[in-house]
Amino acid sequence: MHRSIEQSEARMEHMMDRKIQANHKCLDGFELTVMLRHAPTIDVTTFQIELASLRADVVSLLSFVKSLSTTEGATIVGEGATNGVLRVDPAGSRKPDQPAS
Repeated sequence: MHRSIEQSEARMEHMMDRKIQANHKCLDGFELTVMLRHAPTIDVTTFQIELASLRADVVSLLSFVKSLSTTEGATIVGEGATNGVLRVDPAGSRKPDQPAS
């Protein structure tokens, strides 16, 4: 009985060794494929220029939003449900007053 257990363990160990070798063969093939692949090169200077351009765009957008959020030139609306609400006319977007006839 003891001998059959040893033989069974030896077969299992041999089978596991074959499975491990098969897995290693697959992994080696995958690693070779990945290593042979041409990775795109990144020019750091070009990347830095693009990043600086994007930062400038963000800064200009944020300054524009900040300029819209000021209450300079706002008037207080005092009618109905909008009592005490600030109203801003950005850059003269209101229609001009009609001439009195």
